[in-house]
Amino acid sequence: MRLVFEAFDGRKRTSRTILDKDTGHPVGCIRTNGNGSGGIDISLFGGKYRGSFKSNAEVCAFIKGIEVVLNHMTYMPNLDAASEAA
Repeated sequence: MRLVFEAFDGRKRTSRTILDKDTGHPVGCIRTNGNGSGGIDISLFGGKYRGSFKSNAEVCAFIKGIEVVLNHMTYMPNLDAASEAA
C-alpha cells in the first residue's frame, strides 16, 4: 500500500482524494477550511482513521504513519521458507 494525494494549498477551501497507488482506489480525503491557519481534516478508510492538522508536514506524517502501520499489519512472512532455512 502506497498512499498518495495531490498537493494542496491550505489557504484555499479545497478537498483532495487520497489514493492507494497500488490499487488505484480512493481510500480517503483531505479537506481544508481555507483560512490559512490550519484546519486541515483527514479521513481515511471510511473514517476509521481521522485527524485535524495545522500544517502540510503534519498531514504527510499522519498519512505516512497510517501507511506504515497498515503495511506492517498486513505483512505475512513466508513461514515455510523460514522453517526450511533453519
